[in-house]
Amino acid sequence: LNTSMGVTALYDVLKAKTNDATKRAILAGYDQVLSLDLLAKADAIREKEAAQKARQDSIARVELEARKAVQDSIDACTFIAENKITLYTVARLGGIQHDGLSGSATGSRYRVVLGSFREKSNADKLAASISAAGDYQPHLISLRNGMIAVAACPSDKIQNVVSGFKSLKMHKECPSDAWILKVE
Repeated sequence: LNTSMGVTALYDVLKAKTNDATKRAILAGYDQVLSLDLLAKADAIREKEAAQKARQDSIARVELEARKAVQDSIDACTFIAENKITLYTVARLGGIQHDGLSGSATGSRYRVVLGSFREKSNADKLAASISAAGDYQPHLISLRNGMIAVAACPSDKIQNVVSGFKSLKMHKECPSDAWILKVE
């Protein structure tokens, strides 16, 4: 079997009116006789293309998630600006003396502050009323300026804090002058 005849026979198999499984079986015979490893090379190409598509799909998912996260942050910041919500940094308040937050939320960058008081008993009363009102677990933050803040909804993401802020504002126990604290 010379090369020209082999190519013609191969072409005839490919254009034959039969199913792909039959064509593949015939090509496997040619492949074995001619020692071309065509099917193995085709399988390797398909595997490489599938891996490349999987990488592209993964990149597309990450890009979509990143765009959504950026848009969520923009929406949160827009809400803060449009509703004139005060956002204080810990540095502006003189720093934190003691943060009553515990567990995995201790490193959270943001919190909703429902009020701040000189008297701990007043802070305790507000914390108890907020706690009794719903699914919130307020905690006390002792600030270096002598105030005790009642905070809730700790999160590293501003959009989560804004969501918590909106939810808290629906409760009558939530003061109208609640604000957001950024821990740096």
